[in-house]
Amino acid sequence: FDHNVVNETMKLGATEEWDNGEPSGDNHYRDTAMLPPFGRIVIRHRFLDFTGKFVMHCHILFHEDHGMMQLLEVVA
Repeated sequence: FDHNVVNETMKLGATEEWDNGEPSGDNHYRDTAMLPPFGRIVIRHRFLDFTGKFVMHCHILFHEDHGMMQLLEVVA
């Protein structure tokens, strides 16, 4: 993780869908998700009222410490 590098930029008001792998069957709001090895999750998010930077990261600290973390930014 490099806190000086913005990995993704989204525009305020945009709706994004991020897709990764096979469906998990979970269809509810959450901020964490358990995935099996090579699993899939689809994240849909609307960026409505915040501009600035935030991180998307794995909650397993070993993974986070070894690169499973990105810096994202919402711009006007």
